[in-house]
Amino acid sequence: MEKNKPNVLSYIQEDLLNFHNSQFIADIGVGNPPQVFKVVFDTGSSNLAIPSKKCIKGGCASHKKFNPNKSRTFTKNLKNNQESVYTYIQYGTGTSILEQSYDDVYLKGLKIKHQCIGLAIEGQVQLPLERRIRNIQWKENQLNGAITFGKANKKYTVEGKSIEWFPVISLCRTNEKNNYWEINLLDIQLSHKNLFLCESKKCRAAIDTGSSLITGPSTFIQPLLEKINLERDCSNKESLPIISFVLKNVEGKEITLDFMPEDYIIEEGDTVSKQK
Repeated sequence: MEKNKPNVLSYIQEDLLNFHNSQFIADIGVGNPPQVFKVVFDTGSSNLAIPSKKCIKGGCASHKKFNPNKSRTFTKNLKNNQESVYTYIQYGTGTSILEQSYDDVYLKGLKIKHQCIGLAIEGQVQLPLERRIRNIQWKENQLNGAITFGKANKKYTVEGKSIEWFPVISLCRTNEKNNYWEINLLDIQLSHKNLFLCESKKCRAAIDTGSSLITGPSTFIQPLLEKINLERDCSNKESLPIISFVLKNVEGKEITLDFMPEDYIIEEGDTVSKQK
């Protein structure tokens, strides 16, 4: 994916902890001196959020908390220089109340000055980090993967393939910045047959590294699940269709990304989950 190409941006690569092939975690530092937090690198959220020391209930209560009093560079985002600014965030699995502030953020030797952060005072915590160019790759069934900032690492390219770039769009119309890593989705295919789901309206797809599932509107996903028709015991897994996402790259060329059954099915003990 590509937003605006920066004039100068250091190239760094951060190794990630692969949590069940569903979340990818690494350390960042916030404040001066840095307070270290393990975060999910979540491209599906537009806010960098960490738990505040004010949080005493909800999902953020059990996590390590940021203490602004211990940071020399912390400043609040104040309305009319008086009132704190709060943001209410709706995630896929819950909500969070964030107190908007600013502080320095550190990532693998890179210092981002005066970064906007949300201090979670209640609810769930999502922990993304916003930069201009990203390249994400992970190693299946291993403990690590990597995220690079500044340019794509070509050594992770699939043999015989080249890196594809897609224009980033945004649902946000009230802000001039693109707040989400969204791209145009032309259609979805089953066994390389178009479902014509995006004929009457333009579809958008968020490249969301913070989600463990492939999600969408029920009116969009339910018919797809019915066509897949997975047995609860996974006995028909080998005969399930290939799911393909049809996209358009920066050159206007249609690109089809194929997902095999093992890519979109999670087997856990006696139960199974379709990643939809």
